[in-house]
Amino acid sequence: MSLNDYLWARDLKNTFPSEGVMGEPEKQPPPSPITPLSFGILFIAQTFVYIPWPSPWQSSFTTGVIGLFGCFFLYQAWFRAVFETRGILPTTNLWKNPARSVPQVAGVGLAFIFLSWTSGNSLSQWMPKPAGMVLLLVGLLTLLVSGYAWLVLLGPLKEDGIQESE
Repeated sequence: MSLNDYLWARDLKNTFPSEGVMGEPEKQPPPSPITPLSFGILFIAQTFVYIPWPSPWQSSFTTGVIGLFGCFFLYQAWFRAVFETRGILPTTNLWKNPARSVPQVAGVGLAFIFLSWTSGNSLSQWMPKPAGMVLLLVGLLTLLVSGYAWLVLLGPLKEDGIQESE
């Protein structure tokens, strides 16, 4: 088999995924949340230790950016564990029990807003100055997702399943 034949066969195999029983696509196992969880814990843990990163700016900036990447990896691990798929955005078709999930997501958003207030007031001597702003942003975005999910899945914008014919 020549190299061109091999490459063509490999591309053809990737173009047409293998099919399972009765022509349905093969069920892929859900992605493991272990890898992003490990990176997230490692990247956030480095923010608690002073490491003089060689960079043109202060090393605390580099530490903060790596910590933000750690938050992203923790979010990825949570997303993979909850929705059992790869992705970033929790679209409404992924919500299995919105009547239970919407209040939980709203509660998490309110908890982040409370944490932002405490990090700017009573914990301000131990927390970095922008921590309250970042926590407030996360809390408000979480409340926005909760509000949107309520409107679309449970509230006035819910589809009834009956489409009007023109």
